Amino acid sequence: LGFSKTFDSGWGPAWGDYGACPGTEYRQVRFGGLYLSFSDVDRFQPAGTRQFIAWSYDGDAAIDVPFGVDVGMTVADLQSLYPTATLAYDDLWFGDVFRVESPTVGEQLWGTLTGPNPGDTIESLVGGIGCGE
Repeated sequence: LGFSKTFDSGWGPAWGDYGACPGTEYRQVRFGGLYLSFSDVDRFQPAGTRQFIAWSYDGDAAIDVPFGVDVGMTVADLQSLYPTATLAYDDLWFGDVFRVESPTVGEQLWGTLTGPNPGDTIESLVGGIGCGE
């Protein structure tokens, strides 16, 4: 990744400060503003297999983000790239958000926004199967 690990929760129960996570075990590893989540849930591999399940990025460290979308991009640019993106305002936990859904289980892209207007920007990006659900 080009930068050092800044946090590693180690493997533990799939519940805690981060909410309830899928599976029976959970681990979070951070590299600056990039958060990687792992679990033994049965989505991509058989149950009990420790695997990568989700990521989030807050723009804290400069990395190449896939999908053509990045932190700081405007809502107008997002909608140009992903015309099917759903914008939701006043989400109970996250405020203003966007979602790009896929018919494949576990494949989604979403993030937080500074506001609902075309000139507002993306604050964070998230993909995969999250916790607290």
